[in-house]
Amino acid sequence: MRRLLALVPALVAAVVFLAGVTTGHISMDDWGYIYGCPFVKGGLSLANVAAAFMQFGYDAFWMPLTFISYMADITFFGGGWAVHHAVCVAIHAANSALVFVLLKRLSSVFAPEASPRETALACLAAALFWALHPMRAEAVVYIAARKDLLWTFFALLGLIAWTRHIRCGGGMSLSLATACCVLACLSKPTAVCFPFLALALEWAALGRFPRRLWRYAPMLATAVLVGAITLYCQSNPIGHERLDVFGEPLWWRLLNAAVAFGMYLWHVVAPGGIRFDYRAVFGGCPLDCAFALSVLGLVLALFAVSLRFAGSRLRAVLWLAAAWAVFSIGPVSGVLGTVNGDHAYADRYTYFPALAVSLVLAVAPLGLRTRLRELVTAAICLVVLVVGLDCMIPFTVAVARSYRDDYSAFSRTLAKDPDHWRALRVVGSEYCARLGRMDEGVAMLKRSLELRGSQRTADSLAYVLALRRAPGDVAEVRRLGAAVAANAALDRSGFMLEALGTVDLAEGDDESAARRFAAALRVPERAHSDLNTRLGLGYALANLGRTKEALVVLDALRDSTDGEVRFKAAAAARLIRNGRQHRFRAL
Repeated sequence: MRRLLALVPALVAAVVFLAGVTTGHISMDDWGYIYGCPFVKGGLSLANVAAAFMQFGYDAFWMPLTFISYMADITFFGGGWAVHHAVCVAIHAANSALVFVLLKRLSSVFAPEASPRETALACLAAALFWALHPMRAEAVVYIAARKDLLWTFFALLGLIAWTRHIRCGGGMSLSLATACCVLACLSKPTAVCFPFLALALEWAALGRFPRRLWRYAPMLATAVLVGAITLYCQSNPIGHERLDVFGEPLWWRLLNAAVAFGMYLWHVVAPGGIRFDYRAVFGGCPLDCAFALSVLGLVLALFAVSLRFAGSRLRAVLWLAAAWAVFSIGPVSGVLGTVNGDHAYADRYTYFPALAVSLVLAVAPLGLRTRLRELVTAAICLVVLVVGLDCMIPFTVAVARSYRDDYSAFSRTLAKDPDHWRALRVVGSEYCARLGRMDEGVAMLKRSLELRGSQRTADSLAYVLALRRAPGDVAEVRRLGAAVAANAALDRSGFMLEALGTVDLAEGDDESAARRFAAALRVPERAHSDLNTRLGLGYALANLGRTKEALVVLDALRDSTDGEVRFKAAAAARLIRNGRQHRFRAL
């Protein structure tokens, strides 16, 4: 019966997160990793699999196994956002079961005197706490974070095998652990920490520094190779802006990492402030700096006190938990290079490191005296059950649902950080496009551009202003698009060309409008609908008297899924065929 307990955290995690996921997605990386990726969107094939391994630096990462998993979704299940979400939830459920198994193995190493019932209950409570915590939501629901799910899956399998190797020896378990290390590194480069985790685990279990260090050589060689490839990918990305990996000074990277660690610890006990995309303040004091450093200082003080009064086994567990957290969060802390881009930190980075907390929750009570051990174990189980049912699970579901689209995710971010430039851009664009709150949206976009001079923000603002055309808007569009007006090749998304074409059409410069709309249709990195662009091109061609070309463009829009575009195209085509003279000026 106890062997089936591993299914409990798996089933509970699956039910909770299936209640939270939707059929939507986050445009930041979700699209680029799958349907915007040339070697993923076609599904599994020998050429695509080879490209996943050979395309060093696509979107600044090398993670071939993660890309192959997306291909498998498309080939075996037909693709679609709902399919990708379901697979992510399934991997998380499997990880939850593996966490229970690993904690049981570690409990038998560090607390062999505990009864099977006590061990099972403590490990079950700790596994549920990890699986259902709101900080897991980003890694599970954000499809682009599947790399965190996959590397954790292989790392857990590898550590389970490594634990068996420590206790029983044998070449099979050593080979399995090494293979899992390789697979984890192929899923996400963060797994380069695996050999150091294995070393810490063996050291803690044996109570001395491990011998036969040659066993670590294949794992360490894999970590070094993948680390070198990752450094190359970050410095020479494909389809992503070049990252200045060591651009920030060391003191800032260390400070930002300390603040991130403090906030991670705080969110473990008080997750109400978690959000998507924590903003980095380059060259200055990070957000929540004083508070986060205070939390980190308090935790370090408690850690020191615990080491002072704990027995030898508990000290070993505490040191292992500390090493687990530091080694696994290190590659994404930014200390070894600003690999986070413009993110200060992210909840998905804690998916594997947070197991350090569950390790302490599961193993520490089992090292107490018999009567006290029973009371503490029962108390932990009761707290996890009550807090989980009353607070944690509903909040986890709510956080998961906030990732249903860009607007929901970044609205939550903006509520916590009003000066988040990316959130201002995304929410402002949604205000203009979907909610009809044009003036508020324009104000948000202008504020975003003030905070961060992003070309994408400038493109969005110019496009919105071209459609609004309030006094001064046309001049602002001309100013924002001056460089693109001189060289159309600078616009790789098409937004600025469409904005300039819309303004040209409104002002009667039909030749320029037609040229810019045509150029916008040829951009290499379009990620938005081209329906309005084609409609504008049809209008401009009709105004120029090129009726045959105009009718070809407009008639092609008759099957458009956008009802407004379909109606406008049909009306324009009817006017042209009836020979009526009409100047089309507005989209």
